[in-house]
Amino acid sequence: MTGLPQLVVTLGGTHLERLRRGVGFVQVLDARLRVVCRVGPLVQGAPLPISLPAAGHYVAQVRMSDGEAFSTTFEVPTEQREATLLLPPATVEATTPAAGGWVAAWRSVHGGQSFVPVDGDEVVEAAGSLVIASHAAGNDNAVLQWSAGGNAPEMVTVPVGARLRLGVHQGASWAQPDSDAAAGVLQFLHMGDIASASGLLPGGTEDDASADVLVDIAAGYCLLKSGSERLAAHARALASRRPYSTDAQLLLGWAMLHDPEAWHLAEEQLLHATSCGIPVYPGGLRLLDDCLRLLGQGWADAARSRLLPYQRALRGTALCTFWGRDPDTPAFRPTPAEPPEHARPCAFTPEGVELSAALRPSTEQRSGLPDFMTAAAARLGQIIAMGTLRVSTGGVRRAETSPESGDRGVPDTMLTLDVPEELRRTLGPSVVAEAVRTDQGLLVILSNLTARFVAVSATSNTASWTVLEPLSSDALFGTVRLDSGSLFTEFHLVVLDAP
Repeated sequence: MTGLPQLVVTLGGTHLERLRRGVGFVQVLDARLRVVCRVGPLVQGAPLPISLPAAGHYVAQVRMSDGEAFSTTFEVPTEQREATLLLPPATVEATTPAAGGWVAAWRSVHGGQSFVPVDGDEVVEAAGSLVIASHAAGNDNAVLQWSAGGNAPEMVTVPVGARLRLGVHQGASWAQPDSDAAAGVLQFLHMGDIASASGLLPGGTEDDASADVLVDIAAGYCLLKSGSERLAAHARALASRRPYSTDAQLLLGWAMLHDPEAWHLAEEQLLHATSCGIPVYPGGLRLLDDCLRLLGQGWADAARSRLLPYQRALRGTALCTFWGRDPDTPAFRPTPAEPPEHARPCAFTPEGVELSAALRPSTEQRSGLPDFMTAAAARLGQIIAMGTLRVSTGGVRRAETSPESGDRGVPDTMLTLDVPEELRRTLGPSVVAEAVRTDQGLLVILSNLTARFVAVSATSNTASWTVLEPLSSDALFGTVRLDSGSLFTEFHLVVLDAP
C-alpha cells in the first residue's frame, strides 16, 4: 500500500564465504506452515520483491544452488502486504584479480565425431561474460576451452549465442551461465532438487521460448525428470527452434521413445542427436548413453564408444565440463597443454573476463617464445607481428663514440642484426637494426622504419618488454637490460598497433 515504509527482510546463511554469485529459490510459509509464496531466483545482493496475503508472522525457507539451506523468520505489520527479500552480497572475490589466461572455441564436424577451431574473433565479450557468436558454428553446441592463472586447460559445452561466465579463485576454475535463472535451474537439476529447479523457471518457459536457451534446455530436463506429459510438446518446439542442439534433439528422442505412436521414429531422432555434438547438461550425456544402450544397434554402439570418454571425464559440475588438450581428447585429470593457435589472450577479473584486443600470434609469429611472453606483449597493444633478430656474422663496425662515452665504458663496436623477411614486410623493406653493449644494457637502434610502435626483449625467461622511443622521423631506440656477463646473440621484437 502507498505511504507505508518498505519492509526489507535480510536473509541469513553462510553465503558470505561463497566463491561465486549464489542463486537460490525461496518459499514463504505462514504461521500455520502453509506455503503462501514461491519465488526465485534469489541472487546475492539483488532485492527480490514478494507479495503476501496478510499481516502476520512468516518464515522464508531458502535453498541455494550450492546445497546450502537456511530459514529466516519475519513479521509483516498490519496493512502491509509487500516485502523485499535481500541476501547480502558475498565478501569473498569470485576471481583472483588480474589472473592471465586464454580462451578458445571449437565446433563439432563430421557428424559430431571431431572438432575444428572457431575463429578467435567469433568469441565475443559481453559485460564480463563470453558469447560464441551465432554464426560461428555449424550447430548449436560448441565447446569453450580456457586456461586461467596457469591452470591446466578446461572445456565446457555451451550453446552458441548463450552467455557464459568463467573465473578462477585460489587455483580452482569455474564456469556457469551468466543468467541467474539458468545457473540456478541447472545447478538444482544437478543436485536432484527438481522442485526448486522448476520453481526458478519463468512463467511460460515450459511451453514457450524464453530469452535464454539454457533456461529452455533446463526446462526440458525438468519436465523429463518430473515425468510431465508436456515434455513432448516442449521438446518438439525446442528442437524446431534449435535443430542442431544435442540437448533439444535428445529430449525429443526420449519423448518419442515413450510415445506409442512415434516410438519407431526415436532411433532416427537419437541418431540426429549424436551428430550434433556433446550435450550441455551432464545428465543429458548420461541419458544419451542410456538411450544408445537401449537401442543396441551397430551405429548406436559406435556413437556410445565415441561419447563414453566424455562421460568418464565429467568433472561433476552443472555443465558438461572436462579437462583436456583439445575437445577430441577429454581427460579425467588436469593435463597441461599449450594454447591452440586460435586462442585469444584474456584476463580473469572479479568483474568477468576481459579479452585482449589481439588474437594470439601463430607459432611462426611467436618464434618459439613461451606463452607468458606473448601474453605480456599483448598487454602492450594489439600484436601485428613478432620475430627474432640475430647478430649478423661479420656485421660488426666501429661505433661513433665520444671520449665521454668511452669513459663510461661504451664499446666502440656496433653489431648489425639480421631482420627476417616476414618482419621486413611490417617494419619496412630497408629497415636497419643495430645494437651496442653499454653499462646500462643493450642499446638497440632501428632505422629506415615504417612501423612506429615496437617493443624488444633480450631474453626468453622473463615477461619484460622494452618499448622503443622515437629517435628521428624514421628511427626508434631503447636500452634493454641484460644480466651481468650474459652473452648476447639475439633479441625478440614485437610490432604493435599502439604504444
